[in-house]
Amino acid sequence: MLPAPTPATYGFSSQWQNAGTLASKTFEAELSLPVVTRRNFSWNMKGTWDKTRTWISDLFVSAFFTTAGTGQGTGSFFYFTALDSTACQRLSSRSGCLPTDNRPLNQYGNIWGRAFYKGCGTLPASVQAQCGQGKAYQTNNEGWVVWVGEGNSTTDGITKNLWQARLPAAQSPWNAPLSWGHPIVMRPLKGQSGEGSGELHVVGNVMPKFRATWNNTVQYKRLTFYGLIDGTFGQYVYNQTRQWGFLDLSSSEFDQGGKSVEEAKPIGYAWRVGPAEAGQGSGGFYDMLGPNNNSTEVASYAKIREVSLTYRFGALPRLGGDWTFGLVGRNLYTFTNYGGTDPETGQCSSNATCTTGSGILNAVDAFEFPTLRRFTFTLSTRF
Repeated sequence: MLPAPTPATYGFSSQWQNAGTLASKTFEAELSLPVVTRRNFSWNMKGTWDKTRTWISDLFVSAFFTTAGTGQGTGSFFYFTALDSTACQRLSSRSGCLPTDNRPLNQYGNIWGRAFYKGCGTLPASVQAQCGQGKAYQTNNEGWVVWVGEGNSTTDGITKNLWQARLPAAQSPWNAPLSWGHPIVMRPLKGQSGEGSGELHVVGNVMPKFRATWNNTVQYKRLTFYGLIDGTFGQYVYNQTRQWGFLDLSSSEFDQGGKSVEEAKPIGYAWRVGPAEAGQGSGGFYDMLGPNNNSTEVASYAKIREVSLTYRFGALPRLGGDWTFGLVGRNLYTFTNYGGTDPETGQCSSNATCTTGSGILNAVDAFEFPTLRRFTFTLSTRF
């Protein structure tokens, strides 16, 4: 069920329709191991693993964007069939029309956005010869390709007074102006269709490559310990919370106070007044608050999901019963390299803004509260 666009003559912009079909493949594995089994002591271990892939096998309407549900008008999801080669050629110039991790374009949950070149090898073949030490294009200390001009380096911005330098569109391989030391948006080369304008790419997918859990149950006489770690790996999250900080230069990520003269970045490196190709700004990762391959991050994580310790007292004087006291902690710690507060996040506040019907599928971090750490005391009995 998707909010498919409708012709203007309908009087409204979209209509919820049974707009297509999905095909999925799921693989699961589970292993249980009784490590120790004794009369007064036992230790059992269990691990699970699963992997799911979902494709849009058919779409009954024209390919379309839908917003991420943040209220900011960000179009981050796209639906179309595997055979729609026209849409593929129009929206991406990648070889084979595949995203970076080779997931097919019709895989459900693809996030579309603009992409910045990262590493000389990502540049068009005709430009790669101009990238490297002492050449016009170089990779900075964060891995992004920037224009510096022949004979300069990425560390010369302040010492050679280059922060205001600008390469005119007529001299740019992409027919778009470039600012010194700023990340370069992937776009068609001069002479190609759509030259000068940024194009869209698949910058990530919200579906994990796999999930895994590992739990242990250890029992000694009346004392029982249980621990569970679960992880989700390979999924992407559009970190809009982080991206907002680039707008008013309020992100500590681009605080230049602690940087050396060589590593300091121009202000426009993060901030963007408007599209650089339209002459309205110098370009930057804020990118008009659209998803891109800087703000869309790998959000793999593993969490200590639950730890519990229980003790069975048995019958109590005058009360009888079979009493057990326990202490349970949940979401105790998260192992992750994700730049936001919590990688386990999503945007799904209402049906009007959550077109996927799921906060997990609508993986946008837009000032959401993190998963709470909780501690619970339990006291139970039976008669």
